[in-house]
Amino acid sequence: MTRRTRNYEELMELETFEERYEYLKLGGKFGYETFGPYRYLNQMFYSSQEWGFVRDEVIIRDDGCDLSLPGRDIFGTIYVHHIEPVTPERLLRRDKLLLDPSNLICVTYNTHKAIHYGDKFMLFMAEPVERFPNDTCPWKGGVICPTKV
Repeated sequence: MTRRTRNYEELMELETFEERYEYLKLGGKFGYETFGPYRYLNQMFYSSQEWGFVRDEVIIRDDGCDLSLPGRDIFGTIYVHHIEPVTPERLLRRDKLLLDPSNLICVTYNTHKAIHYGDKFMLFMAEPVERFPNDTCPWKGGVICPTKV
């Protein structure tokens, strides 16, 4: 049975952060060794000039936003996630998906961890909070108070 390849274009058809997360999640196990003795291949790839070029292209395309969603700007390190995962076999045969922008998306560290290891609880705890005037003012009970002139 051949598995359908997921891609950026399909991902962009999904409107919400949660839908995009569900599309991408891999459900791996934390600490599971994915590269073992082939770790050097992974390191060589991620330090290559061609990876640097395509990584920059994807960050510009996604406007530096988590899962390419406007309003979810990434402040700090931007991770560029492979939609179809990197494997030693793909690295050895120089699979075209490794550098294909249709297989890449910008994410935060927490989003990346959640995609790989299913840490959905931590991911959605970090959802941006909508702020209101005086909502951090304990003596006003968090009630929106008119600003004094």
